[in-house]
Amino acid sequence: MNPEVDSVVAEREEETSTPLETIHDYWNLYEISSSVRESYQDGVAWQPTENLLLFQFRIREMPLTLLEKWSQPLEALSRWEAYTREECNAHRFEAFRIDGTLKDVQKFSYPPEVTQRYRVSEYYLCQIALVDGREIQLFCNRIPEVLQKETLPQSPIRVGAYALMLKKGEMAEGKPIFYLLTNRLSWYPDTPLGKLGMDYGLFDDLDSQELSADATRSRSRDLRLSLRNRECFYQMLYTVGRIPPEEWKAILRESLTTTPPERREKDSSHHSVVPLFVKPIQERGNFFWLRGVARQIVPVQVEDEDIVERLGITRYYEIFLYPQDSQDNPVTVLVRRLPKNIVPGDAPGYRVELTVPAFFFNTWGYRSMDEEGKPIVRLTPLLIGGPPKLVPPPKPNAMLWFQILAGVIFALLLILATGSYFQFTRKDKEFWEKNIAKNLSLPEGAEMDSIDLQKAAETLPQETDFRNWK
Repeated sequence: MNPEVDSVVAEREEETSTPLETIHDYWNLYEISSSVRESYQDGVAWQPTENLLLFQFRIREMPLTLLEKWSQPLEALSRWEAYTREECNAHRFEAFRIDGTLKDVQKFSYPPEVTQRYRVSEYYLCQIALVDGREIQLFCNRIPEVLQKETLPQSPIRVGAYALMLKKGEMAEGKPIFYLLTNRLSWYPDTPLGKLGMDYGLFDDLDSQELSADATRSRSRDLRLSLRNRECFYQMLYTVGRIPPEEWKAILRESLTTTPPERREKDSSHHSVVPLFVKPIQERGNFFWLRGVARQIVPVQVEDEDIVERLGITRYYEIFLYPQDSQDNPVTVLVRRLPKNIVPGDAPGYRVELTVPAFFFNTWGYRSMDEEGKPIVRLTPLLIGGPPKLVPPPKPNAMLWFQILAGVIFALLLILATGSYFQFTRKDKEFWEKNIAKNLSLPEGAEMDSIDLQKAAETLPQETDFRNWK
């Protein structure tokens, strides 16, 4: 767990020497007494006197590692239907994993004195229909910005949360309405990444001017992982890394049929990276099928203990990819794994042509040198992708093979013709020298090189016929 988030818990653990094995151990550390539990009135609608502020503050401080660890599946809510008053008190403030459809949102504000003391200025009451047909009322410290509008989208809005049970409320259609509390509501839109479980509400943190109280700085040496983007970054890395090969094939098939020509590379079915440079905010979470030359692939070790424990991410690979239409500007693609036939490298001559399916995360900074050799930070689109594949060298087509074969045959014929020419030239010379020597009556053993051919030619008969040459 990150010490910046868990310092208070760690101090209390050290003071009491009590291991936190259950969520009730956690509440005991903060002395949540039986009087607090008994203040809730089960069987009726929410009452203004019931304690909400205390747990709005506490759930914001609770480490996600513990909250996710202690959360029970949604099916466990059914046990609460038969609980007596005493059993409700015994199990109150337990955590559950909520998954359902948002039906309505109401916003409430606190007066300044409450905000100053509890650091909670506003909250939302969300009506949610769970996937099992049950209805709940969920208090939320934060909800995604897209859900704060006066009119909600018409299509079903899938949401989720890790929430604390506060009480069993009034009956509706033969079942009680439960009241729960969460720090933030997750939103899963009807997109390829949203369907896979990526919380798009986390993208709000990338542009937020005010940090959430549960923001955690990364232990990584990479300063690009800040308080604002850490949770969104690792959640996306986790979600994309769990996509099975069959799902990647389905995403690619859908992309080939739905991507307009203007969003593709010239003469290619791969996506253009131009939108990532000119309108990055609108492209967050969108799918891109990339092809380019990787000039650097380096492993990155994850040093955040809570991420290793919660999400099981220990390492990823950073690929500097140069697509065709990037004007020699790199895009950075992070992948959880590399195939065996792709070896990492960062040497000056490293070149590997790859295709990789990926989702856009955000604009990223990387260290480089300016024209004067001074270190600077440049910006690049950052995507999180699936397993990359090597692009094999192009296979020669039939016409190319025919041209190569014709060239070889022509070269052989040229060699044969040249050899024949020199062979016949040598024999003609010998024949010519023999007849010249005969006509000149050279002494036996004399060589042609020692004769002045110009003078010898003058002594030949003027009408020498070639038929006389033997």
